[in-house]
Amino acid sequence: MKGMRVGGLRSTSRLRSYHSSARPGSFQARDNISQFIGWCRSTLAVPDTLLFETEDLVTRRNERNVLLCLLEVQYSRRPTVTLSAQLKLN
Repeated sequence: MKGMRVGGLRSTSRLRSYHSSARPGSFQARDNISQFIGWCRSTLAVPDTLLFETEDLVTRRNERNVLLCLLEVQYSRRPTVTLSAQLKLN
């Protein structure tokens, strides 16, 4: 679906459908997470240092990495300030 709105952002890349009935820890849940990470990387250009691994979310380890990625997605909605820019200032 080209040009679909995801999380309030308009995507210019092709998005695959997600598994809405995925059970936690299942292959479908992992696929959803992987698609989200790919979307962050390709559409929002989130730096690799702020991305997390699929297993981080599935096993609830490295929660800091997951939160940093989500914060970057939030900040990417504000074109003047990104989380990576904020981290460089501190």
